[in-house]
Amino acid sequence: MKTVPRFTLYFDGNKVPGPTGTSCSFLVISPTGQRLSEATIPLPPQTTVPEAEYHGLIAGLEHLSAMSPPPEAVDVFGDSQLVVNQVNGVYETRKTELRVLRGCARNLLERFRSWTVTWVPRDRNQVK
Repeated sequence: MKTVPRFTLYFDGNKVPGPTGTSCSFLVISPTGQRLSEATIPLPPQTTVPEAEYHGLIAGLEHLSAMSPPPEAVDVFGDSQLVVNQVNGVYETRKTELRVLRGCARNLLERFRSWTVTWVPRDRNQVK
């Protein structure tokens, strides 16, 4: 059986007081460990932290899906227990806004032949 190369995606969202405000970010790592792309995206100030986390996940998955050719497998890591557990179906998603974002993330994940979404502590949600 052929082994499928696995890409790695880290995602995050944050909200800080001041001019930087709310943003999301993602980092894509190739199967060989090379940093392929990363981005920080500003979001409207009224965006909640869970929404920002979802936007980071979605932006990273959209980026991976747009690659040519798109990867077949991805391992996703984030420090939001809420988002990770909602995407994996462990937690119920009650808020309408989060249900919409969860649906978008799940639809994007289904484009990959194989995927995982795993929680990591905040200090491990980065590549040094």
